[in-house]
Amino acid sequence: MVGKSADSMQNQTGGWTLTWQGTGNTNADFPNGTTILGGLREVLGTDNVAFSESADGVDPSRYDAVIAVIGETPYAEGVGDLGRRSLEAAALYPGDLAVLGKVAGKGTPVVTVYVTGRPLHVNKELNRSDAFVVAWLPGTEGGGVADLLVRSRDSGPGYTGTLSYSWPRSACQSPLNPSTQKQGEESYDPLFPSGYGLRYGQTGSVGTLDETSPGSGCSGTGGGGTATEDLEVYNRQDVAPYKSYIGSAENWGGTEIGVDGEATHSEIAVVPSDVAVQGDGLKATWNGAGAAQLYMQDPAGGSDLRGYLNADAALVFDTIVHQPPAARTVISAHCVYPCFAEVVATSLFQNLPAGTKATVKIPVSCFSPNLDFENVNTPFLVYTDGAFSASFANVRWVPGAAGDADARSCADLT
Repeated sequence: MVGKSADSMQNQTGGWTLTWQGTGNTNADFPNGTTILGGLREVLGTDNVAFSESADGVDPSRYDAVIAVIGETPYAEGVGDLGRRSLEAAALYPGDLAVLGKVAGKGTPVVTVYVTGRPLHVNKELNRSDAFVVAWLPGTEGGGVADLLVRSRDSGPGYTGTLSYSWPRSACQSPLNPSTQKQGEESYDPLFPSGYGLRYGQTGSVGTLDETSPGSGCSGTGGGGTATEDLEVYNRQDVAPYKSYIGSAENWGGTEIGVDGEATHSEIAVVPSDVAVQGDGLKATWNGAGAAQLYMQDPAGGSDLRGYLNADAALVFDTIVHQPPAARTVISAHCVYPCFAEVVATSLFQNLPAGTKATVKIPVSCFSPNLDFENVNTPFLVYTDGAFSASFANVRWVPGAAGDADARSCADLT
């Protein structure tokens, strides 16, 4: 047995459990619960079930079958919202695909059990599986999932569930709810329609599925066209492919801000904060000990964002200034350093009312001509070498926002 969710009550139960987001819980917090691994060991016997979460060193040929239990980690409310992000599971949880890659195609059947709160684009995972079971969020009853994985006289008719919601064929296929796109309509083309589900004894094949990835998301913003959708960078959490980092002389290569919203260097510290709603922002505090930066970057490289320049877009973010900057402060965007452009935001932050939420709109044209919009990997960065403290939330590039009455003038940002 392999996979991060095989022995995880946290992943089985999801959000709104012992904590709001469902994170930080351990198996010990559910003394009467059973994980899927625990349930399988009850059915088959502990000696007959080996477990490696990462699948490192696993030789599939030694086993009758490999059961991979993967899927989503907990979230609640807006923290789990995808917005215009891709539905691609492999982009959200690349570690799951890595686990399947270590055991698939080795001659031993791979049965994937997918723990999730919603349909996601899992073509890559399906292509690496001989059987695929969507277990949703089974809560504390992982034993029930395990019972049906093993055919016995006590397991009854096996799996009988059907999809209550269509399953996406492509990573940007939404909306896909049968209430808005009905079966029989020309536009209704899911991978699996609402009501689909195989029974014990039935077989089915989807062949080799298309693994095309949308890369930076589903906004359709690249090339020389005109962007029409917001490019979300940070919305209560990092929006793939972007990740949040801090950098300083301690590590200019960047320290990723963890899922707990915290990171610390000797010059800068970041913790979660409330800007518009609970836990939606990052509070960065520069202590004046040296230059440091908070930034959001695609670690895989740059994206073509010329469509935003064509759309008269603005870099938009919500902020609360806790302590005005004591030294020159800039906001910048990078096209893979040393390619970058910046605007001076010292007065901007100094003039915002302390302790009050404000929305800042900076025309992306202010970064032209120094920014190569065809290769932007860092759409948001704040840098200063003096004392400064502010919270940042809801970071995005918004088409047309440069023309808003409250958008900043490039002339005032020099």
